[in-house]
Amino acid sequence: MSSIREEAAERVNRVGGRYICDCLPFACRLGGTREAAMCRENHVAKQERIGERLTRAMAKAHIDRRELAALTGYSEAQIVLWERGCAELYPAELIKLCHALDVMPEWLLCWERRNH
Repeated sequence: MSSIREEAAERVNRVGGRYICDCLPFACRLGGTREAAMCRENHVAKQERIGERLTRAMAKAHIDRRELAALTGYSEAQIVLWERGCAELYPAELIKLCHALDVMPEWLLCWERRNH
């Protein structure tokens, strides 16, 4: 019995010599497109920037990993993973970290204000 992913891959229609998933504006799990690879690279770079900001916020607040772990309830190992950009930062985690470090979530997430 084949997996669901294999069945889905077999059903992908072709359009103009390309798979439909190559034409989609978002990353498709079935296609190994260049756009999907770029999206993954951008995601990794963003995680690393968030990690750099986390490290900077810790230094500014004069809090080391052990103290941050005690304040938030997360392990030092998890904090290291966030600093290195190796782990996702979920909303609940983001809020706890921002409260402990006294920073805005927008700043930690590297969101930019845009003037229209």
